Amino acid sequence: MFVANPKIKTPAELKGKSLGVNSLSGGGWIFSMLMLDYWGLVPERDKIQFRTLGEQAVMAQGVLNGTVDASFLGYTFGKMLEGKGFTVLADSEKLPIPYQGSGLMARRSFVTSSPAAVDSVLRALLDSVAFIRNPDNKSQVTKSLAKALRFRRIEDAEDGYRTMVNLYERKIYPSADGIRNVIRLLGANNEKIRRLKAEELIEDSAVRRMEKEGRF
Repeated sequence: MFVANPKIKTPAELKGKSLGVNSLSGGGWIFSMLMLDYWGLVPERDKIQFRTLGEQAVMAQGVLNGTVDASFLGYTFGKMLEGKGFTVLADSEKLPIPYQGSGLMARRSFVTSSPAAVDSVLRALLDSVAFIRNPDNKSQVTKSLAKALRFRRIEDAEDGYRTMVNLYERKIYPSADGIRNVIRLLGANNEKIRRLKAEELIEDSAVRRMEKEGRF
């Protein structure tokens, strides 16, 4: 969720403002850039500054106390700020922006030489997704989420749980369009990254085996 100070009502009002990110090149920064691009905003031209704040809890606190004007946050912290009257400029899941989220990376030589190990890891990941999405496991998942986000009360992770069960999909194929977007952003100032081809980075043979097994 892209959350902003209550005084900001539209993406256009981000001009001249500051955005909190985890790091300059991290996932939060990349998706912030993709969303600004979607809205037709250019940080250099529109004088939008990025401030590196670190983990999600610190970024949320930064928006809350006015250290920054807006930030791209996970659902748990986003919902928390929304409940306090802060403006939600967008829910990224509802925007047509191709993006490669969390992924599993390995050398191609390892994928070729050790298919059993790769398959075991993917089965474990798919089992964890199934566990998260199973309503019977709500209390355990919420407890783990609260611990990871350092919440004092498990109840504070409820909103995060409700959105998370829909966020994690069983179809874990990598996104070529999403990877192209990342290459485009990170390659703006790096020739080596600009030369990369999304199709050449993807190795989905193991995922295809998981689908044949009926895992999704």
